[in-house]
Amino acid sequence: MPEVDTAARSETAAHLEISEPRPGADWSFAGVSFHAECAQRGVVSDAQSLFQQWRTGLPIVVRKAWQIEPVGNQWSVIDAGTGTEISRARSEPVALAHLETHSITALIEGPGTPPSLHACIVVRPDGAAIACVGRCGSGKSTLALTLWHHAGWHLACDDVALIDSEPGFVLPVPRRVSARSSSRALLGEACWERIQGSPHCIPTVEGFLFHPAAAPVVPVAARLSAIFLLERLEGTAAPGRTKPVAPADADLALAPYGSARLRDGLGGGIRAVAPLADAVPVYELGRGEPLEMIRSINAVLP
Repeated sequence: MPEVDTAARSETAAHLEISEPRPGADWSFAGVSFHAECAQRGVVSDAQSLFQQWRTGLPIVVRKAWQIEPVGNQWSVIDAGTGTEISRARSEPVALAHLETHSITALIEGPGTPPSLHACIVVRPDGAAIACVGRCGSGKSTLALTLWHHAGWHLACDDVALIDSEPGFVLPVPRRVSARSSSRALLGEACWERIQGSPHCIPTVEGFLFHPAAAPVVPVAARLSAIFLLERLEGTAAPGRTKPVAPADADLALAPYGSARLRDGLGGGIRAVAPLADAVPVYELGRGEPLEMIRSINAVLP
């Protein structure tokens, strides 16, 4: 029997390992590309389906990659660049939800990506888009879901919108919408059933995550017709009613809800939102009965 060259065999094995990469899913948005790998093709298929709504609108300048590994009855999400575990999930759907969160973080913190606004973006059937801006718990998601279900608006995003370089435009980040059980009574049972039947709906501790449509229904960039501030600090709008914010005060009113304020201080936050505040009318919107709030919104839109 001829002698076997073990070194050559090892080199060949290594070559085969490199030439057969693990299955992976790719998505991108606003100059950031994302990649996730997992040895289980079902997980990759689920990721590809979940992130198919993410579309790039800018040249890629940042790349992020993760690995998903089963660990006992849990799933580990690992930074592919450092090999460090960054989160642990109790199930595969929750691990994919973690990827959504990590993707949002990369968008907000990535160098060269546009500044963001903590806002829901909702688009009327005739194309008029609005931003509902406010702190957590201010009712912006409940209002957006009411517009979606009861008034036929398109729900583009309910968490993060990037401020486009063209004044007046935003890029709604297509992360799944969060519906909280605390809003169930206000939204009604028919809306709650519609949420549970929506694409990629999964239960969470607070309620559900879901995509409001099977495919994107608004352009990558949305031109805003108005911005509504919910529960503005020291605001004086009556419940369910709108009150214009003076143009000179609009950038200062919006700055607390932008990512640039955390990174660059108040001055940087004001500068980041100023082009948007200059181009789009800003209103306070007092918290009230959702359908009354919708009537007030329609009353000030062109």
